[in-house]
Amino acid sequence: MKKFIIIVLIIIPTLAFSQLIGIKSVPLATGDQFNLYPALNYGMAGLTIAVDDSLNDAFHNPAKGDFITNGNIFTLPYFYTITNDLGSAQNFPIGFNYSNGTWFSGGAFSLQQLKRSDDNNSLVDLDDSNTNLYLHGFLGKKLETSGTAIGIGISVAKLKGVDGVDLLYANSTNVEQSGEVIDGRIGIFKEFSKGQHFEIMGLYHYLNMRHDVSYRNWIWVDDLMHDAIQENVVRNEDKSETYGVHLGYTHPLGSHGWRVGAIVTGNWKSHPKLPNYELQNIPRDPGDTDAYNIGFGISNEKTSGVFGFDVIYEPIWSHTWADAGEPVTSASGRIINSGEVTVDNDFEFSNIIMRFGLKKNNNKKASFQFGVQARAISYELDQYNFIEERQRDLIEDWVEFTVAWGWIINFTDFKFLYQGSLLAGAGRPGVANNFGIMPASDTSADYIVAPSGSLTLEDAYVFTHRFTFLIPLD
Repeated sequence: MKKFIIIVLIIIPTLAFSQLIGIKSVPLATGDQFNLYPALNYGMAGLTIAVDDSLNDAFHNPAKGDFITNGNIFTLPYFYTITNDLGSAQNFPIGFNYSNGTWFSGGAFSLQQLKRSDDNNSLVDLDDSNTNLYLHGFLGKKLETSGTAIGIGISVAKLKGVDGVDLLYANSTNVEQSGEVIDGRIGIFKEFSKGQHFEIMGLYHYLNMRHDVSYRNWIWVDDLMHDAIQENVVRNEDKSETYGVHLGYTHPLGSHGWRVGAIVTGNWKSHPKLPNYELQNIPRDPGDTDAYNIGFGISNEKTSGVFGFDVIYEPIWSHTWADAGEPVTSASGRIINSGEVTVDNDFEFSNIIMRFGLKKNNNKKASFQFGVQARAISYELDQYNFIEERQRDLIEDWVEFTVAWGWIINFTDFKFLYQGSLLAGAGRPGVANNFGIMPASDTSADYIVAPSGSLTLEDAYVFTHRFTFLIPLD
């Protein structure tokens, strides 16, 4: 494959998380590390635009707690694995939602154990797992005279590990991660009639991570050519901020269960602090991104079941650059002073997401779900290197497929959901060099990675299994 500088921007990827727009420029296999909330539609490939999810919607737009009737206590043990021992996670969220007709609220707490990739080229030799803690809550009120609901929500995560970060420091002896994620949201939900409603939501998302990377160096200690091992630790910071707005509207069509919907979302992101990865041959790359999506959905809901389609277009513009840490000389002899730009990257994405999902009911006792999602990613890179004084252009595209399935069984005193998914068409990329393959990975943080060699890709599949128990609060 071509040798090129590449950007990797990942914003908490999930199957149906449309308010935060995930961005990536390599086909990275990603697990559901941050998909911590129960969802009725997960087995329908996360169908969301024209299909309501009374269990999941309020965790993403707190004003949609208007959908809650009475409430539930839930637990959601789930796990995912990436093939070829490229990572896994076990998760145990518990939580509730509740409504008394005027006020509504909900919350969730999750304990997670994240297992690092079993990378044969890495020198990491300490414990290969990390424990993460997540806390989320929302509160809202229905304004009964106007059919409007308002709500606020906040999420906090204390992280000791993010999927795949250790692979970005392939020659280290250990990578200690620590940091936090804070996510705040405020929403308004307006229901005009049954099936017709409008929502608007604003969000703020902040990531602050620290990577303490240990390296082992061999040094000469005397003239007899004895050697010794010297350990040193390098701290890398990773910080980013996202501001976002999300709009949604649905409208019923006639009296036969048909409904259409539309969404518009904007994310404006800055990432002033990015780590210096071993895959990256230019340090300290800040940048900013403008990401949008425009979507349309249609569904049909009857007593026998539901089916629907979503189509989403994502135009994204990302600008990144590298600053000189000290004066350097360009190919023509010009001095580039410290702090001046050495490399300038402009990315333009044109992504398309298509979903199909269905649910078949069986006499209100049980239902079966199935769904398929295809995500086509395409971008153009326009790059200028001020040191080499040359222009570079690149066009890349690929398609990722997700197949989802599920069963919902209604017992007398509780409801049980099993839901699963398989992600294909992605992998774990790396860079070929004289010392083998240095793998790269995709995580919840934002990364600008400049590979030092040809990009390689190891095929990988992500399997996810979710088990939800709902106990109603009657």
